[in-house]
Formats: sequence, C-alpha cells, structure tokens
Amino acid sequence: MKRPPLLILAFGLACSGLAPAAQRSTHKAHEPLRAGGRFLQVPQKQAVQTGLGSQDGILRGRDGEILGSEEDPEAALGGSFGNPFGLQLQANVVGRNLVDFTIDSAQIAGSSWSESFLVGFPNNPVQPTPVLVLFHGYGETPQDVLANSDFFEMGMKRGWIVVAPLGAHTYNYGIEYSQLNVEAALEMLAGTIAPSLGLTVDADRFYAVGFSMGGGAAASFVARHADTCGGLHFAGSAIHTGSTSLSYTYWSTPSIQTTFNSPLMFGGPPNDPALAFDYTRCSATDISWSTGNVDTTTDMVRNLTHMPVLSHYADQDPVATLITQTRTTHRQLRKRLGKGRLVHIPSTKHDWQTLNERRVFRMFRHAYQAPTSLTRTLADRAGDWHGLNITQATARVFSPFRWIVLPSTNRLVVDEVANIQTLKLTQPTCVGLNPDANLEVIFDSADGVPLEIVIGEIDDLPNDVWLAGAPTSSWSYDAVSKELTLFENAQGNYLKWTVFN
Repeated sequence: MKRPPLLILAFGLACSGLAPAAQRSTHKAHEPLRAGGRFLQVPQKQAVQTGLGSQDGILRGRDGEILGSEEDPEAALGGSFGNPFGLQLQANVVGRNLVDFTIDSAQIAGSSWSESFLVGFPNNPVQPTPVLVLFHGYGETPQDVLANSDFFEMGMKRGWIVVAPLGAHTYNYGIEYSQLNVEAALEMLAGTIAPSLGLTVDADRFYAVGFSMGGGAAASFVARHADTCGGLHFAGSAIHTGSTSLSYTYWSTPSIQTTFNSPLMFGGPPNDPALAFDYTRCSATDISWSTGNVDTTTDMVRNLTHMPVLSHYADQDPVATLITQTRTTHRQLRKRLGKGRLVHIPSTKHDWQTLNERRVFRMFRHAYQAPTSLTRTLADRAGDWHGLNITQATARVFSPFRWIVLPSTNRLVVDEVANIQTLKLTQPTCVGLNPDANLEVIFDSADGVPLEIVIGEIDDLPNDVWLAGAPTSSWSYDAVSKELTLFENAQGNYLKWTVFN
C-alpha cells in the first residue's frame, strides 16, 4: 500500500515521545560521558565529511542528493506529545521518512547507556516488511552510515525498513552491553514502532551489514541471536573489512588498547583470565595474534553456517589487520561448511563505498531457512538457540552442542553437549516435530554431566517412555505446563528416548 512521503507525520501525531527543545536533555547517547565521568582516553572522533548539509538543514547522501526535509522536526510533528509506549522514548524527524529514535538507558536491562537508532521507512512497504540492520564503523554515528553508503536509499526503495543502531556509543566494538542496546532497538522497532505505522516486520527477513568495527559487531550480533521460534534471528550477513576477533584487534592495534582497557569497555587486556570470555563471546573468531590460528573451541562463526555470508575487503586497504581478520574468519566459516563468499576489489580506501550494495541485496534475496543438516551451535549464555532453550551449568562459559531435526522420523538428535543443565524444546511444532505422535530423542554428552531434557506441547500424559529400548521411570509430566521432562544421566552412548503418545 502506498504511504505519504512524510508518513511520520501520522506517526508523530499519534505517538511521538518528542520533548520540547527547552526541556530536552543536551546529552546524546553517543557522547562519551557517563555518570559524571569521561570515557577514559577514548580516541577523539576526527571530523568527517559526511555530505550532511549543515547550512541549509537538508540531509544529503554521499553523492549530494537530497535525502531529507527542510521542515523543522517539531513543526513537522505538530509539537510535543505524550508517549503512549509507556517508555522513555524520543522520536525526532531528521529527513524524509527518516526518524532518529532514542531509548533511555533505564529501559535497557543490563546496559547503562541510552540507545539512539536511525530508521528509514519505505513509502511502498513490502508486507511483511524485511529489515536491514546497518552496523557503523569506528567513531561513526548512524547518520554517517546514511551519508556514506546507499543502503538506506536502496533498502527503502525496495520496500524494506532500514535501521542503523548506535550500539551505545561510537567506539563500542560490539561489546555485550552494546548488543543489549541493539536488541532493545530492534525489539522496539518490531514490536511497537512498525505496528504503530501499520507495518508487520518479517521476522524471517532480518539482514545485517557492518563495516570495519561494525563488520565485527555485525558478525558477532548475528552469531549470538538465533532465536528462531518467535525471536530475533537473521537470514544473511555481510562483513565489510571487519574486526571479527577482538583479542587480535587488541594486540595488533596498540592505539586501541587504552579504549579497551577503560572500565567503560572491557577493563583490561584479553589475556586477563577474568576478562578473556568478555572478548571472545563478542568475537566471531578468536584469532591468535602470535600464530594467526583460530581457537576452534570458541569460534562463534559456526553459528553462521546456515545462512549466506559475504566477506569483503579492498586489496590495498590501509588497515591490513582487518583484512587478516576478515580473511581468517571467512576461512573458518568455510571449514565449518558455511555458505561464505569472499570478495575483494582493487582499492586503497577504507570506507563503506568499496562495498557494492547491489551485490549485497542480491545475496539477501531469501528468507531465513532452518538448518536441515547436522549443525553445530555455540551458546555463550542461557537462552533460545534454534528452537532449543538452554540453561547453563556454569555461567560465563561456552555451551557447545550439535543437533539435527528429522521430521520424517519425528526425531531430535543432540550430541557433543557440554555445560548445559537444561535443554528445553519448548515448541516441537516450531522445528517440524509432531508432539502428538511418538517422539524420539537421541542424546550424547561431551562432558558426562547429567541434565534435564524438557519437551513442551505435550497435551496429555504419555502412554509410556522408553530409554535404550526398555521402559524407564526417569521422567515426569507436568499437566499444567504440558511439559515432559526426561532425566538424562549423560552416561550412555547415543541412547534413544522414545515417547509413546
């Protein structure tokens, strides 16, 4: 359906959280100021020629084309309105169909930073609407992404929503609290903002593109978000000359060490045992600075093997260490049998413009497709991973497992399991299994630690449960939650549970 060029007028009249200029805080989420202190010794952002018109108030793209509106944001919105979201959210019109939102830090669990994110809404949206998420480079803002690439314009013309989150601040490197901020932005976009405009976000068509620092952040964010049964997950990603290994970045780039050592970032080096996990969990690969080898026990890039991944760099990019990281991460993805493609071009530039946007959009043709072969997953925290909800035996330790769903035999196979206390299949129907028919679970442990396997959507008490071909009493049924719990002692060798319904 066709929407007016300033669709945000209706949105602003209905639900703007914009505060009057006199009352609005002058602090921006990307400013390096927290709790009365300064972001310790963070490199100062250099002046960037972004193409944003500062004299006439018009947003312009990288080729000088007009992207914005000359209207004052508050005038366009009609003034100041109450916020029906029930959240501390500001919405400021910055251009034609372009809105900058800010979520107050008090609304983001686990983060002390506010989150700003720039959203472009299409005039003629595809329904349901795909979402392109753009991760900015070091020292950049979402507005820099708008000015220095054509992703906003091309995505919006395709009928997509395009969003560029700040990720807490401009030097975030995909650190965990930055990812919590991005989560909050995307959840707000999908659950509140888009529906208020009559848009339904396509949960199976989220795509991520990141440049430089943002390339590593995009790879990590996609690898850590695989909630395929009603949650956030991605159908493709593009890594443009990315810092995909934060420990490698630390040792290869001495100028960044002060930033990483700041208590507002990691608080020290990656060889500190208390901090090593914080670096690794937000890296697609953990590359050794001394040997160039990848730690195959912590490579979260394995979580990208089921989707198309484009890795890109310029041959003479002046930041050679990022070329190394991009190439090494691509090789590790291919070793994991991923669908990766490596593209490099002859150029001496380190900027967004060396990446061909049309190539990226061609790769992003398809919606999310669930893995159909044996798949390795590495979880860094409790939560939902491809329809399997896990609780960890020990927090801040990786939890690997391998799995495959076989609908033809109504069977789930899970092995190579470690550091998992509970493995829960909340919605068997979501992964293609029938909870009303006889159901099989084949399990094998890598650490020999007993755990509980919980299966949801079991409407009635099973007729019987067998283990290894014989009846067993090692199970329970909750008629209220309609969950069956199998008490796995993890001592067998690929023993089969059979649930007779």
